[in-house]
Amino acid sequence: MVNTFQFSQMLDCTLSHAGATLEDTLELIEYAKDHQFYSVIGPRCFVPLMVEKLRGSDTLVGAGCCFPAGHDPTEIKASYAKYLVEQGAKEIDMVLNIGYLKGKMYREASRDINTVKQAIGPTIPLKCIIETPVLSNQEIREASCLLIDTKADYIKTATGLSGNTTLSHIKLISDEVRGRIPIKAAGGIRDKDTVYKMKELGVSRFGISFNNAKKIIQSLEE
Repeated sequence: MVNTFQFSQMLDCTLSHAGATLEDTLELIEYAKDHQFYSVIGPRCFVPLMVEKLRGSDTLVGAGCCFPAGHDPTEIKASYAKYLVEQGAKEIDMVLNIGYLKGKMYREASRDINTVKQAIGPTIPLKCIIETPVLSNQEIREASCLLIDTKADYIKTATGLSGNTTLSHIKLISDEVRGRIPIKAAGGIRDKDTVYKMKELGVSRFGISFNNAKKIIQSLEE
């Protein structure tokens, strides 16, 4: 199993639901500092606030880009990601253009990822979301291979908006990438047993909602 600190150091704690308020964001910030989360990803309008409030702590501020389907034009995605970095975000989670993948437009999908990476620069980790719940097993394998050949720094399973990541999804990705790119799991992760099992399959980072993260930490502390 993992202890509370080990879990916190793998955690990108997210607050991305439509009703997230400033008060919710401030609560996330204080909780993240107290538990030394690796990073927080909150409402993008509050990125500068999160950066200021977390200054001097061990917790980074990340930001999502072009949720939920990644259909935005490449130049818009790149400009948006660059803007978020200029606002202080230290990591970017972008969504693969799912339509490109399903349409076997692999060259366009690769260019999309690489253009965003070029825009944010080499020191900012880029996590690319492949949205496993809407992909077939073969498409998950294809997406995994695609990311290995791009400049993405992580393969991330899902946004959580189109369904949950399963252990089968993680096993497919892990078998395909064989350690060549780190794996971040996100989408419907609600208990410590799932965290442990995914970690055993090769996951090194987790994207988990604030409410579920608090429940997992409580269960780890009991």
